[in-house]
Formats: sequence, C-alpha cells, structure tokens
Amino acid sequence: MKVKLSDMVDAIESTDDETHYYYNMDSGEILFINDEISEDSEKEELEENFDRYIRLPSKYDINDYQIMEQFIWSLSDEGNRIDWKTELVVVVLFGAFVS
Repeated sequence: MKVKLSDMVDAIESTDDETHYYYNMDSGEILFINDEISEDSEKEELEENFDRYIRLPSKYDINDYQIMEQFIWSLSDEGNRIDWKTELVVVVLFGAFVS
C-alpha cells in the first residue's frame, strides 16, 4: 500500500495536545482525532479497530539531533564520522550548517 508522504508530514506537523493522527494500515487512510471536535463515530472506529491503526508521532516526538547522531555512528569511515560529528556540534552551537 502506498502512503502519500506529504499527508504524513502534514499530519505530524499538525499534531498538538488535543489533536492526534492515526494511520490505518489496511486502508492507507489517516484518521484525524481531536479531543474537542471529533465525531463520536471517528472515536468509535479507532476504539473498535485499534489494532489496524498506528498513532503518528507529533513533531515534538521526533528528535532531530538523535537521528543525525545515529546516522553519524552508522558511517563506516572514521574520518567521515569525525567530520559529521564536528558539523553537528557546530549546528547545535550556531544553528546552521557550515560549508
């Protein structure tokens, strides 16, 4: 089943404390649940078929630094690891990649 990446990104970026998105593994659809405004039928669908859904992470659940650090440690060339680690430290300290 194909998933439209832009739909996933939009859902992740739109999530907040009251809003959650769930991916239906059978249909490929993304279910929007807002604690305040969602219809009861949507909440029931999720409850009755919870094993079909994966809750999408929020933008706060994604740790960019950790992702980059894992990538760096996966490099086989130690020189590249050192260069990338230095670059990552610069980004953390100054907020931008240097060339």
